Amino acid sequence: MIIRATRSLCISCRIRFDHTSTFIKTSCIACPRHPVRWSGFTALQRGSTIPMQAAQDESPHYSERQLKSIYNDLFSSLPSTAHPTSTPDDSIQMRDDSSRTLRTLQERFGIKDTSYRAIIDHMQEATEFTLGTDLQLGLVLDTEWENIIESALDTGDLDYALKGLDILNDHHAGQVENLDLRLLGHPYPMQDVSVFSQIMGYPITPDRLSYLIDSHLNSHPHEQPLMAAIKSTQDLIHKLEVQGIPPTQKAYASVMRAYLDVSRDSNLLSEPTSALQTNPSAAIAAIHDLFTHMRYIAHPNPSLETYSLVIAACARGRQVNPLRALELLQEIKQGLMSGRTELIQPQLDVKSLVACYNGAIRACARAGARFAGDAFRLAKELVQPDGIPIAGATIDGVGPDRNTMTALMHSAKRIGDLARARWILTEVMRAQSRQFENNSEVILDEEIMVCAFQAYSAFRPAFRRGMTRNQTEELEDTTTRSNVEDMQDLVPTETPAQAYTIPQSTSEVLREADILLCRILSKLTESPDRLFSHVPISARIMNAYLGVYYSHESLERTLAKFEECHQHVEPNAYTFVNLLERLSRADEPDRPLALAYAKKTWINWQNWMRGVYDDQVDPVLAEATPRAIERAWAAIIRVHSLCDNVETALELLREFVTKYPPASLNDQNIPSSPTQRSRLEYPTTANSEKSLTSLLATPTPRVGLLVRFTTPEQITEPGIGPHLLFSDLTLLHQRLVSRHSHRKADIAFVTWACKSYELQLKRRRERALGVVKPPRSKAPRKGISGGPIPSHP
Repeated sequence: MIIRATRSLCISCRIRFDHTSTFIKTSCIACPRHPVRWSGFTALQRGSTIPMQAAQDESPHYSERQLKSIYNDLFSSLPSTAHPTSTPDDSIQMRDDSSRTLRTLQERFGIKDTSYRAIIDHMQEATEFTLGTDLQLGLVLDTEWENIIESALDTGDLDYALKGLDILNDHHAGQVENLDLRLLGHPYPMQDVSVFSQIMGYPITPDRLSYLIDSHLNSHPHEQPLMAAIKSTQDLIHKLEVQGIPPTQKAYASVMRAYLDVSRDSNLLSEPTSALQTNPSAAIAAIHDLFTHMRYIAHPNPSLETYSLVIAACARGRQVNPLRALELLQEIKQGLMSGRTELIQPQLDVKSLVACYNGAIRACARAGARFAGDAFRLAKELVQPDGIPIAGATIDGVGPDRNTMTALMHSAKRIGDLARARWILTEVMRAQSRQFENNSEVILDEEIMVCAFQAYSAFRPAFRRGMTRNQTEELEDTTTRSNVEDMQDLVPTETPAQAYTIPQSTSEVLREADILLCRILSKLTESPDRLFSHVPISARIMNAYLGVYYSHESLERTLAKFEECHQHVEPNAYTFVNLLERLSRADEPDRPLALAYAKKTWINWQNWMRGVYDDQVDPVLAEATPRAIERAWAAIIRVHSLCDNVETALELLREFVTKYPPASLNDQNIPSSPTQRSRLEYPTTANSEKSLTSLLATPTPRVGLLVRFTTPEQITEPGIGPHLLFSDLTLLHQRLVSRHSHRKADIAFVTWACKSYELQLKRRRERALGVVKPPRSKAPRKGISGGPIPSHP
């Protein structure tokens, strides 16, 4: 809610994070109960100050609903949706109301049956005697008509639902306000666009078109590819634009949200030949293109909900776009400052505003160290004491939620900032312990803990014990003092000031990681840790935890820890990939151990992959993507090359080329090139009286997008099979050149393999972009004269 900035409110209340609640402009009553969720965020504020307690307002005019709204936490609210979802209790209540209405009408009309069919038939018989008159059906109340027709829709009886609507229309009965919109939102027509078109037989108006788009999205068969289904709904929007009745902005947002959901899908199967394959990059590009087209042809001023979807798309995919996210967020802030009507009327959508910030923070976080400062700068804006300024007022009740904390954790892990990662983790744990004792919402989840372990893995302590040892002392004295220091590290300190210092050595880093994992594994014991009850014991958690040992511990202890953790969960593809890549970086004294363990791991990998191909392992949990497969092969080849076992490395390379030949990259299903910029084929008409049935029967015009934001070159291709490039085989090539220079054929084979994969990838890209070069022509053989020159593709 938007209020005037006043100084009578304490700092704690102005940083309150229950953005769904209504802010009451009275003296502070929340300070004695300490409602501040993220107390650690005061470190982000401009000029941190100590919160001052205000006098308690003991006036008894607050209702229970207002108090509940004040202390309602942000995390208990779900992301904003186009339409509110109904709970099972609401559905039961609606059915009870309909049954009660039918019984009341039975008693009123004196009929024997309480079904909706008997009531509608009775009304039809009564109206047959009043042909040609203007009858008001006062015997049935407006609200009762809605229950009658909904009862027919609940059972899927379309004929009687249409009969009831015909009685209303023919006799000019007083309808309930927006009755048609509520009927169109019923689950039965929303799941079948043909039923929807029969019910919506009235003149088409923009108010009803958002329901049409949602119904069209939900009516596609399951065997149809997701991208094709969403594209057909987008074509329907373009058809409406041609008729001069573009849908509301909610319809565009529904299609963008569908594309955004598709972009979450990852192609987890190693064989990329499925016809139902989804391209997340194309889905993200479709969001940006549709957003740009919408602003050009229909709605130049987007809403906060639409902005949030586009900014969220900037943080998706392998190539994030933080600059566009920051540009759109700056456009939002300028619109709020200028009081743009679409952003603040009829009321400010604070959920979508927080979602815009979260999307921009996540885009900056995923962009790496260059935009890490922007991510934390945006977090400061969410918690500044004066709120977010808009046109002389401030927006209160805005603050970080779980998505904000997760995005900041991604930023901290990418730059190796363990101090910020520990602080974020502490704040999440504090919020979980104070506000969610009933487990109403998950805060400390798998994603946050994976990011936390990865932050420990990326952290590089500045202090090394070997740098402080006196090399001139006796060996015994040095060993004794080192053991004493190690024992002191294992003793937990009781000084509060030292509890917040970052680890100063690798042993301290490993000790903190061990403590976190023990708290996660405590759910297997009789006394589980309540704060970590929502963190699953999964392969992703174990892989992230082992990554700390891969970075900070010796190889021998790392392998022992791997054997210990391998007993808790089933592995996935990256369990083997991360281990093989760690073995490929072994120091010279550890290389015999690394080679022996790599051979054992490779046998386990091959057996595990057979289980994946035989559907013995869930492909989603296995994460056996083409990229993971090629990383595993590159790592095992690198291990053998590192140990100067080039013969085995070459055998593995030949096996890989045989199993995944370079020509297979160009033989796979190539996605069709994006449609070129097209124009409106049919002239626009202003006839809005056309029925929906006739509109759906018209041929789809060659509309396309009038403007685009992306180019075909920016869309990455999905489903590229496993392949090896020169960067994967550099070590093998160097070993052959430096130590086995006499093996000319093997050196040429390595070069040929790399160049073959690169050439096929280049040809595949050219085919996808529609740039197909003419085939070369062969010169005539000697001894053959005349005739055309044979050619081959």
